[in-house]
Amino acid sequence: MMCAQPLPPALSIHFQGPIDQLDMNISFDIAAPGVTGLKGPSGCGKTSLLRGIAGLHHFPQGYCRLGHEVWQDITVFLPPWKRPIGYVPQDGGLFAHLSVKKNLLFGMRFIVHKERFLHEIVDALRLQPLLERKTHALSGGERQRVAIGRALLTQPKLLLMDEPLSALDLDIKTDIISYIKEFLEKYKIPTLYVSHDAEELRMVATQLLDWRSIQKNST
Repeated sequence: MMCAQPLPPALSIHFQGPIDQLDMNISFDIAAPGVTGLKGPSGCGKTSLLRGIAGLHHFPQGYCRLGHEVWQDITVFLPPWKRPIGYVPQDGGLFAHLSVKKNLLFGMRFIVHKERFLHEIVDALRLQPLLERKTHALSGGERQRVAIGRALLTQPKLLLMDEPLSALDLDIKTDIISYIKEFLEKYKIPTLYVSHDAEELRMVATQLLDWRSIQKNST
């Protein structure tokens, strides 16, 4: 009788080398879907790590694997558009020449049942009054909500969130965290969530990574 092969980690990362004037040597596994909170001091390289996973940085050495999919190793480097990732950067990363609605629809090109799915996220993130506005006219908190909506609308295999709620008031932040957790649990999307807010991490994360625990000594 053959034994079942163990499932690979949901996300397995090792990055090593200089990026943005940092000499990084990072290694960790995320065992299963869920929200993994990442905490660490400012300037330590958390954003560079997320950009490496997204394929926006190319670390000289290491690997990046999501389940059985290899995105980077010694022979492979998939560009960002070939990685099924939803990415919410600190600045939102919205398209300035598009309206809010068109920014949201950009992530839905390959999603079925588009209208129902769009209405659900628009309502949950309170985006209805913003749909026809240009992104340059949005406040910081509004931009963050649009960026979160666009990332969720792609139904990604991996979600990366970099200080995604830093500009939001506590009341709306609490509601949005509740929705994000419900959405990610429903679709079983592993998520790496960076925040300086310890209370925010406590509310959203199913497990925590400390930067010191994943930063290895360079050899």
